[in-house]
Amino acid sequence: MVDPGELMPTVTVTLYKTEMGECELKVEEGMRAAVRDIIDGALETVSSTQRSEWISDWPCQAILVAAFLSATAHCQEAIKGGSSALKDLMNKYQEYNEELAEVIEECADTSSQEVLSSAMIHDMYTKDAINFLIQDQVVSEKDYAWRSRPKYDWRNELAVLCLFLLTCITGATWWNKMSWLKCC
Repeated sequence: MVDPGELMPTVTVTLYKTEMGECELKVEEGMRAAVRDIIDGALETVSSTQRSEWISDWPCQAILVAAFLSATAHCQEAIKGGSSALKDLMNKYQEYNEELAEVIEECADTSSQEVLSSAMIHDMYTKDAINFLIQDQVVSEKDYAWRSRPKYDWRNELAVLCLFLLTCITGATWWNKMSWLKCC
């Protein structure tokens, strides 16, 4: 979380006198690389740092993208470990919620409370999603209860959200469609 007035990490982009299209593409490429570096940094530290400390170290968007990517990976790994691994993961997210609730109560800064609350909402959603996986007795990534959940992944250097959508072709026939939305 960046405090008001604090400077964000920057990236230097060298611009050359070229056609406008090439110049804009270089700027966009540099901006994308800077965002990716920030998200990668948040991902590298998400599991090794206390949750509230981790949240205070990174910008809110990086926190949310890294939290969703991390949660997807942890859920996929826990599914392979069975219901006990899923229960352990659900307990971990419960602990995250309890920690963040305490920090939010002690925090006087409104903008910090908003960032902490955003992370807490993510963790509550993840805990509930894991609970549904346990209730539905998911044992494979191919089980519908897992496939139907939103998941986050890197695709072509973009963080994307995978949604499993049911689309109606006719009144009686349904087919599955995967949809990938760019997050950043």
